[in-house]
Amino acid sequence: MTDKSKYPSKFRELDLNDLDSIVGGVGQKSRGNDNSNPGVDDAVSNIIDISHETAHEIAQITPAEFGKLSVSQLADLTSAQLAEVTSDQIKALTPAKVAALGTDISGLAIGAISGLTATQVDSLTVKQIGALDTKISALSDSALLSLDKTQMAAVSIDALSNTQLGTLTSSQLGGVTAAQLGDLSGLQLAALGTDVSGLTTSAVA
Repeated sequence: MTDKSKYPSKFRELDLNDLDSIVGGVGQKSRGNDNSNPGVDDAVSNIIDISHETAHEIAQITPAEFGKLSVSQLADLTSAQLAEVTSDQIKALTPAKVAALGTDISGLAIGAISGLTATQVDSLTVKQIGALDTKISALSDSALLSLDKTQMAAVSIDALSNTQLGTLTSSQLGGVTAAQLGDLSGLQLAALGTDVSGLTTSAVA
């Protein structure tokens, strides 16, 4: 049998640093690098063990790597981890992956929610819209305007600013319920402008 001690450079056991180098740098080493090799990117995303990432480490994952996380990996994110997700990381997710977050989407910070695109918001379920609660006001103008009538019925409309209320279309207001209108102040109702014509008879009854 060969005595490995005679050949330390050839038979040295691989450690985690070596594995990092092989797959293009997993963990902290790769966080600052944008790897353009799809095969290596896939290897990195497959190796990341979300359950062992601290909340702080989640925030250090590059948007490119975050976008490659699987639906199951995203579902494993804890509330503490979700709170550290950034707007750039959110933007890197496909609409399907954003939808896969389920009602846990409520754990995202205001800054991350502001990063949701109109296309991503289109994919959100009514339950997800409701789960956002007052955080719905963090949506960008384009994302807010992408909400359809069905989604609007779950919006915490009283959390919107007068400016945001004024941008809602008559079509969107067609999904607002009487209960939602009842939560609005006089000034908020006035902010809806002439688009109140879109309200249904049952909403204003």
